[in-house]
Amino acid sequence: MPAAYRPRLALFAALLVASAGAHAAMVGMNLTVRDPLGTGTFGAAGSGGLTLSAVNVSGATLTAPITYRMTLPEGITFVDGSTNSGSFVCSAPVSPRDVVCVRNSNWTTALFSASLGFSIDIAADFAPLGPTEFTGTMENAQFPLPDPLNCVTTNGGTTQCAKDIVSIVQSQVYVDRIAIFNDDILTAGDDEQARVRIRNAGYDQGNAPATLKLHWPTGVSYLSHVNIAPTNWACSGANPTTCTTNNAISDGNEPRFSIHVDDTIPIPGPLTIRTEIGNREPQPIPTDCLANPAQLGCFSASFATEAAPAPVLEITAISHLAAVLPIQADAGSITVSYRNVGNLGAGNFYVSLQLPPGFGYASLQAGTGYALSACTATGSAVLGQTLKCNRSAGLPVNGSGSGVVRVNIERGVASRAGGDPLAVASIATAAADSANPDILLDCASTPEAAHCEHHALPVIGGCMDYAEDIYCNGYEAAP
Repeated sequence: MPAAYRPRLALFAALLVASAGAHAAMVGMNLTVRDPLGTGTFGAAGSGGLTLSAVNVSGATLTAPITYRMTLPEGITFVDGSTNSGSFVCSAPVSPRDVVCVRNSNWTTALFSASLGFSIDIAADFAPLGPTEFTGTMENAQFPLPDPLNCVTTNGGTTQCAKDIVSIVQSQVYVDRIAIFNDDILTAGDDEQARVRIRNAGYDQGNAPATLKLHWPTGVSYLSHVNIAPTNWACSGANPTTCTTNNAISDGNEPRFSIHVDDTIPIPGPLTIRTEIGNREPQPIPTDCLANPAQLGCFSASFATEAAPAPVLEITAISHLAAVLPIQADAGSITVSYRNVGNLGAGNFYVSLQLPPGFGYASLQAGTGYALSACTATGSAVLGQTLKCNRSAGLPVNGSGSGVVRVNIERGVASRAGGDPLAVASIATAAADSANPDILLDCASTPEAAHCEHHALPVIGGCMDYAEDIYCNGYEAAP
């Protein structure tokens, strides 16, 4: 097996010397074997080897040689020349499975602690062992191994023998996380990026080929994917999207999937993305994840949803000057105030104003804040002109402004019958205004809407300015 693919098992041991005395059993060990299910595959090259940490707290000097021994399980062997220690030298002089590590110098109390390490090989035909025991001993001439041995799994044990039991399984792949970059929220109308983290559990790297299926919720569709080295996935299909790879997965992999979220998704959600993954035997891809979601190879994650960021424009007020508008050319002004209370800046937007009969557009004056920049008028003053004013520079989030429109009032047209004449205003982004050309007409019947406003314009004129002014001589009362 090439060195780059030599699987390694990480484990720790501790030697505790409790007190001095020629005949007392004072050497203790705490041997901990890391479960390969907790760290991924043994086979990640350079991820570490078998390590031992020994601590001398006896207050006495331990005389050389000091010997550590471990017999490895069947199918796991010592790698020659792989010792990683400044004080212990490891070898397998009798059998590749019987490891002997020796310190040939005294161990003083000043040194306090020492460490050693070595690599192990997994045989190509190594079969899953299930629960497997790893046992190690430590001794020297002062403290020979007791007979019989008492190998314990307790941390801090002082029996000179410690063991741990791990469940060794063949390499399998699984998904343990799905994330939506970068806020874990699916936004309506947006293209998003789903990141799927794939991990490996087991004793080797031989987990290829692997198959991953992604089931997208209604309203979410697959666009494309980006591979993250060194694993190359080939993906196809809309829903489910099926991805395959012939690359082994050792330390994990996180491919990224571009997805589109429809405008019509339910808000606030949640929407759930499901995955199914399997590799070569003994882990076929699951087919019953809905019925048995807890099995290895099944995973799902649910995400909140939100509306796409959008400007929300509203009219805050309409006012006029003078207090009563005289019937004449350049009779006064109407001021429309507005703001953006949405979570996205507005580009070009329109303020539309339906003037009452007899009113016509004269000019646009400078307003306040983010003021209107131009107006156009259509229709006749006799029927009341319609103004469409805009601000091409846009309106940011929380921005506000106003537009001041000066008007003419034609003699003999503006009637007081039924009360003061009404102006109707609406505000909308250019896109919304284009999508609904009747938005101003709609405001005539929905003055309470935030983007609408009605405003009364009291007028005054001389005798015969109004249709009913045949009674304006002061001597006759209107019927």
